[in-house]
Amino acid sequence: VLKSPTVWRLSDGSFYGWEGVHEKAGSCEGTCTHVWSYAYALCFLFPDLERSIRENEFKYDIYENGTMRFRLKLPVSRPKPESGLPCVDGQMATVIKCYRDWKLTGDTEWLRANWDTICNILEYAWSDKNIYEWDADRDGVLEGRQHHTLDVELFGPTSYLQGFYFLALKSASEMAEYLGETDKAKEYYGLFLRGKKWVEKNLFNGAYYEHKVVPCAKIAEGLGGEPNWKDPAYQLAAGCLVDQLVGDYAARHVGLGAVADERNAMKTLDTILAKNASANVGPRYNCGRDYAFPDEPSLKMAWYPDGRMPRKPFPYYGENMTGFEYVVAAHLAQLGRRAEAEKVVRDIRSRYDGRKRNPFDEAECGHHYARALAAWSVLGAWGEK
Repeated sequence: VLKSPTVWRLSDGSFYGWEGVHEKAGSCEGTCTHVWSYAYALCFLFPDLERSIRENEFKYDIYENGTMRFRLKLPVSRPKPESGLPCVDGQMATVIKCYRDWKLTGDTEWLRANWDTICNILEYAWSDKNIYEWDADRDGVLEGRQHHTLDVELFGPTSYLQGFYFLALKSASEMAEYLGETDKAKEYYGLFLRGKKWVEKNLFNGAYYEHKVVPCAKIAEGLGGEPNWKDPAYQLAAGCLVDQLVGDYAARHVGLGAVADERNAMKTLDTILAKNASANVGPRYNCGRDYAFPDEPSLKMAWYPDGRMPRKPFPYYGENMTGFEYVVAAHLAQLGRRAEAEKVVRDIRSRYDGRKRNPFDEAECGHHYARALAAWSVLGAWGEK
């Protein structure tokens, strides 16, 4: 991916990436914050290039109220719109990446110079200027309208987006403590603990974490989207999401321990391996993107228990995408389950074996897709337990 047309450098030498590339044009512009948060390669191989992404995000994509656009628009010289749509996962992942990059480089002066911006990005979650009301009651639980990498709006808490929020809070707490901001450190960590306690009690159903759908009580001007706000479409709901433990995986990968109960995480991984396996998903609708044929082993995006699929589930539930599968593999390896981790990776490679598909081109929304760089985290995870 890093040698493909997916990525290039701007005239000042900074890094820029599409999500992927189509046959004649790039796919989804702007070094997208949520997709590139899965890409654990650049930060270890070329940390200066990774740092340049933060510099451009801070310079061009942050608004005074803490909103963060999730796509860098080119040319950067053109005027910034009055507002931009934020993504929960991308915005929280930016805080996490600041922590990770600081730990990798040891550049505390950079951290200190950008600390106010980092706090602004994080605290937007509960800011009274946040028209999406992510954590308006400041209890560590996301309940408002949440845009994210699956390209729809979720309403109410999921372990998936909570994981990014928890790790952002934990990362910011660590950075605040180091910088002597003890009050902020306690505030952020307290929010993390309260939210985690609620999630484990209210979302874990004994086998995996469910999505508690909480419809919006009001529609802020200009939000648009699903007209039936009392029963919103495209929700995860009772689905067993392949990526529901991404926050726990990322927390372990950046050296901050767990953000999920380990016993519950183990049970959830068991369920994902058993239920999200391609043979168990059954008849499905997708957007015309079959990344694996029916007889090929894969982990599908979501599995629904009988009778519990929403009237309109999120559109990608029947698809499979390698970046998310690598997260499962790395998480298994982190927890010492190497044989299962290896099987997930071997299943991916069996599909991209050079005969069936290009072995250097794991596709998602475009060829040479950036999320596939999550594969590099499997290497790191092999030695983490």
